[in-house]
Amino acid sequence: MNHKRSLVCMAALLLAGIAGKTTASETASATISGSPVGGGVTQYNISLTNTSTDGSTVGTFWFSWVPGSDFMEAKPTGIVSPTGWNAAITGSDNSSDGNAIQWVASSNLLAQGGTDNFFFDSTESLSQLLGPSSYGSKPSELTSFAYHATPFSDTPGFEFQVQAEAVPEPASMCLIALGSGALLFRRRRA
Repeated sequence: MNHKRSLVCMAALLLAGIAGKTTASETASATISGSPVGGGVTQYNISLTNTSTDGSTVGTFWFSWVPGSDFMEAKPTGIVSPTGWNAAITGSDNSSDGNAIQWVASSNLLAQGGTDNFFFDSTESLSQLLGPSSYGSKPSELTSFAYHATPFSDTPGFEFQVQAEAVPEPASMCLIALGSGALLFRRRRA
């Protein structure tokens, strides 16, 4: 009888644990590109896409952050948020903690399949952002988090790497230019 009671008790605990889990399973991907604006400052554009397949929304995008660590080594400026989103700089900006940008939707949560653009300025180059931070143990400052609504609304949230937008290398650009020039020259001779 004790064995049967133990099995019933374990089954009840398992069901309670499953019932207590949140159903949100947001996923996201993002790309970052930068344009120099002068004086050693680059303006960055992050294009965030909600890649969820179950209808989950994204209501928090926390760039360059995981719980307990802010990775950016330079404090961002010139932050621009999509309509219905607000930004806050997090982190201590000291020798033991860097900076991050927390964007939270007050309205206009990012729906499944949707994309929004987030902007900021920084004195850090893209290669610095791609590399490891002096803060934390992540391989890149581009490590980020998404939550379906407010921060920590669906712990553990979704951790992902923002990817650098592919930019053709200079040698490829030269080959394209030479090829285009040769075609134009050939057409003129014909």
